[in-house]
Amino acid sequence: MSGDSLQHLDLEQNELDDDSMACLSVGLKKFTQLVKLIICNNKNSFLGVEHLSEGLQYCTKLQELFLSADDVIQDCIPAILDIMKHCMYLKKLNRMR
Repeated sequence: MSGDSLQHLDLEQNELDDDSMACLSVGLKKFTQLVKLIICNNKNSFLGVEHLSEGLQYCTKLQELFLSADDVIQDCIPAILDIMKHCMYLKKLNRMR
């Protein structure tokens, strides 16, 4: 399977920190067909969500996003709004603890 045909990616509880999210962001540019991303219960802060939003600009078919951040949710709002702007098919956005 090529990277651009990946539709579901579950990275829950993988101890991903902000640096890991930056690396993931680079990889997400290849997953243009991604429909569902689960990235909750990791060790990222709002900075990780900002990195994630950069990579998700290319995942325009994303419909479901499950994420969490250890920092206050208000710090994530600009990045979340950026994700929503680029992922026009987004139907479900859950913030998990």
